[in-house]
Amino acid sequence: MRPAARGSRSASEDMLLSPLMALMMWLLLWAAGLPETWSGIAADVKGRTGVCAVLLETGERHSLRGGERFPMQSVYKLPIAMAVLAKVDAGALTLEQKVRVTKSDFVTPKQHSPIRDMHPHGGFDISVRELLRYAVSESDGSASDVLLRLLGGPGKVQAYLAGLGVEGVRVADTEKAIGTDDSVQYRNWATPESAVLLLSR
Repeated sequence: MRPAARGSRSASEDMLLSPLMALMMWLLLWAAGLPETWSGIAADVKGRTGVCAVLLETGERHSLRGGERFPMQSVYKLPIAMAVLAKVDAGALTLEQKVRVTKSDFVTPKQHSPIRDMHPHGGFDISVRELLRYAVSESDGSASDVLLRLLGGPGKVQAYLAGLGVEGVRVADTEKAIGTDDSVQYRNWATPESAVLLLSR
């Protein structure tokens, strides 16, 4: 029996490739309809909606208002936490390092803050690890502000983002400032496309 010619495929390879090709074609057709699907969903929402999805393996991207700015709300804590973890990786901070928290670090009473509720008078020490957990897992505004203080302020977060090549995310204020004046939230924004880019970093 002669060996298969170089570059030819066996029957088993053809059997495998055929369903894969069909799946790829289905995925491409499905993805092509995403913007229309999202637009239909967004039409029923009371407000402006932005979405971005990227297939990391291929770079295929679909978005709805992907380049527009949206207030980050609690997502704002993510780039702050990432900047802190970058400092940990660089050896400038450690996860077990203790940080002093004072009453002046607390966000306003109307804002969510478990660490403030547990220590209403301030004056306690807490590890960077725990601050990160409270900020990210429990959306603690005071923990986020302490991390921001530890970094040196919003400008340090922006420098970190610039280093990643992420231009469409802006951290400009503390959580306390956002809670003091509702309009401040609009200074802390991200585009859906840049939010996805940040996650891919």
